[in-house]
Amino acid sequence: MSQKELAFEIAYSQLRSQKEDLRNARNQAGMAAAMTGLIGTVFAGLVELEDIVGTGDYTFLSIRVEFWLVIFTFSASLYFAAMVSVAQRTCNFELNPIWIIGRENKMESLEETKALLAKDCDTYFDENEEVIAEARSNLWRAIVLGCLQIPAWLINLV
Repeated sequence: MSQKELAFEIAYSQLRSQKEDLRNARNQAGMAAAMTGLIGTVFAGLVELEDIVGTGDYTFLSIRVEFWLVIFTFSASLYFAAMVSVAQRTCNFELNPIWIIGRENKMESLEETKALLAKDCDTYFDENEEVIAEARSNLWRAIVLGCLQIPAWLINLV
């Protein structure tokens, strides 16, 4: 195996690994959204309407300020989980087979084709890393905000 072929194999395996990483982050975002919903459901069954609606100084739209904290943490957690699951920016994990066939028709060597594909894979890898890092950050935010619901709910129960 030549160095160009080796470079191609390494670069393409990195793309496949990235694809799996993004798939895992999206699955975990689904779990974070489910956790957020479960926490919200459990605590919503414990809170009374009088604990939510108020007419005092610390209300906004007839809802106590403490409950707005619950609304914020719940909504923001679901928002960030959705941002992981829904593709905001595209990732490139696959190579163009039509381009490869075109190079074969032009009688260009397989080794040079693999070298160019390795460069493409490396470029895609760098672009994908930004998207995956953003997805991981959004996943972290979703989990933290989902967990922060608990103290927000407890404030409303006291």
